[in-house]
Formats: sequence, structure tokens, C-alpha cells
Amino acid sequence: EYGLVTATDGLAGVSCGGAVTSSFETPSDLSSFSPSRINLHNQPAVYEVFDFTNPGDLEDSTVRCNGTTNYNDNWAEPNDDPSKARQISVPFDSIPVTRFTEIEPAGGDIDFYRFSADEGKTLVLEVISGQLDSLIALFKIEGMGNSTDYVFVDSDDDGGAGLLSRLQVPIAEDGDYLLAVTTFPDLGFTGAGGSGGRYVLDMFASDGILLNLGDDDSEEVGLGFSFPYQGGSYTSVFVNSNGNLTFGSGDTDFSESVSELLSDQPRIAPLWDDLSPNQGGIVSVKYGAGSAIVSFVDVPEFLSATTNTFSVTMRSDGSVTIAYGAMSASDGLAGTTPGGSIAGGPGAVDLSSSANWPVMGSVYEVSPGDLSGLTLDFQ
Repeated sequence: EYGLVTATDGLAGVSCGGAVTSSFETPSDLSSFSPSRINLHNQPAVYEVFDFTNPGDLEDSTVRCNGTTNYNDNWAEPNDDPSKARQISVPFDSIPVTRFTEIEPAGGDIDFYRFSADEGKTLVLEVISGQLDSLIALFKIEGMGNSTDYVFVDSDDDGGAGLLSRLQVPIAEDGDYLLAVTTFPDLGFTGAGGSGGRYVLDMFASDGILLNLGDDDSEEVGLGFSFPYQGGSYTSVFVNSNGNLTFGSGDTDFSESVSELLSDQPRIAPLWDDLSPNQGGIVSVKYGAGSAIVSFVDVPEFLSATTNTFSVTMRSDGSVTIAYGAMSASDGLAGTTPGGSIAGGPGAVDLSSSANWPVMGSVYEVSPGDLSGLTLDFQ
């Protein structure tokens, strides 16, 4: 019950805690629930963030929520045996409450999922949230019926409580596969793990070449053609884990700045920010006829649960396209530049104001928070 409220910012709401929430719950308008009740069965965290763009409106109001809700893995269970594996399709995630997935009871449960995968793809299988010490394994299903075999492919524990599991597996042949989810130290995959609770499983397939980038890392990759850019010509590019590409040398600096953008290497920066592909998502390179595409998919900021998706297409005619998917970063730096303190170009702009920009000279925006879903062509 709210009386006089003078705070201009803050957070209000209810949460069932990290053992139950997915960590991907979205904010709600709390005032819309009055006089009805918040139903935590539909979303185990209901909250609202107040700031200058969304001023508080709870003064003299009453917000009600239901009592304790019992959450259970009724969606996938019983899937504690390979023969009872839950059939899913890739891409897949268990973020919705309707796909509530958990290891329960601790020491007496394991979850199996069955799906098809295509030769030439790279599968990314990951537990992306949860308070359990997850352990996952991938098996190839051979045969059928009483003669079914499960051939071990790969596994990952990631070494400790709070450090969740992730596999990147190139698929060598078409077929059906089995994913096992348990907790450490259940290395025999019988369900005898040491922890339990809700987890969120995320799976997708990539047809590009995956890069193994660490935090504040850089990797040089060939382009397969001569790429004319900002007065130079390049046959390779450095893919930097912090959301940008440089030519001539890599850059592992996580602290974006306009002065460095303009004075350092020639650069294409879809989102220069402190990103952590080692903590989630993938970075890949895909080649076409006279083109190369570098993609960041579901890559989070450092110590963040939310992710960012974007790609850069470089072509042999010198044109560049930056395509944005879902973006969550609230800060960063985006644009293109010759570097070296070379003058020219529009300089600071609102990138969302146009889909077309010059490829020569510097074009950039600080804190580009409105680029989700946009495609920018530089010619």
C-alpha cells in the first residue's frame, strides 16, 4: 500500500528469486494490476523501473500479488531417461514459464532432450541462467528400438558453482542427437548431481565458422578477397571481442572512446562496448561470392544477462552493411572510420536517422540505444 511517494526513480515489484526466475523477465506497469492481483504463476518476477522516462505513479495505490506458487517442471518431465527424452526443435530456449525446466530433486534428476541436426552446422548448446552447477553432454543417437546406442560426442561442466555450461559442436553428419542436462559431479549422467533448481537452456545452429574469442580478445581472419576500405586494401580483418573490426592490427580495448575511434586503426564498429562472447552467444564468419559476414549473435555485455545481435557484411566493391538484431546495450559506440586522425565524413550523427551513409570518412554515434532491427548501408 502506497501513501505519499516523492522518489523520482527506483524499482518496485516482487520476485521469486534466482532459483525460480529465468533472469529474462521483462518489466511491467504495476499500476495496471490495481485492483486485480499480480499472478506470479505467469511470470515469477513482476516489477517496474522508474526513471525520468517512466516517472513513478504508485502514490495512493494498492498493489496485490498472490501467495506462494509451486513451480514444477511439468513441461518436460518425465524426461529422466534417454528413451523418454523430450523432443524439441533447434533453435530452442526454455525462457518462457510454459517451458519451466529444473533439476529436482537435487541428486535425483537428470533431463534429456532429443533433436535433429544437419551436417555442416555448428550447434551451440548452453545453460544461460540458473543457480545450479550445471553439467551437459551431447550424444549421437545410433540405431533404433532395442538396438539404440548413444554415442558420446562432447560434454562441459565449466568448473564450479555459478559457472554454467556451454558446448560448440560442429555436426559431422545428419541425424538425431541427445542432450543430457544434470549437475556436477554427475559425470556418469545418472542424475546423481550435487545441486538443483531451475535452469534456462538455449540452443541454436550456425552455418558460419565460429571464432573462439575470450574476454578482451582479438582474432585475425582472412576475407578471401581484397577489400578496399578508407583508402587502403585488406585481405584480412581483426575481429575484436568488444564489438568492432579493425584493419592492420587488433584492438582488445573494452573502453570505447571517440578519440581512439578517430585516431587509431581503420575500424568498423557495430557496437564497440565491453562485450563478453566468452560468457555467451557466438561470433562467426561466413563467406560468400566476394563477401564476408562477421556476426555477433546473443553476445552479452560484461557481467550482464541481456544480449546483443548484429552483423557486418564486407564486399569486394568496398561497401559495408551493418545489420542489427535485438540489442540491449545502453551504452557503446557505433560507426565507421579511417582512423589515423584523418579528417572527413559527417562525424557525429544519429545513425538511426538514415539507412544510407558514406563509406569514406568518419560516421559515428555515441550510446546508440535505438538501433535494434535497423540495417545501415555504407557506400
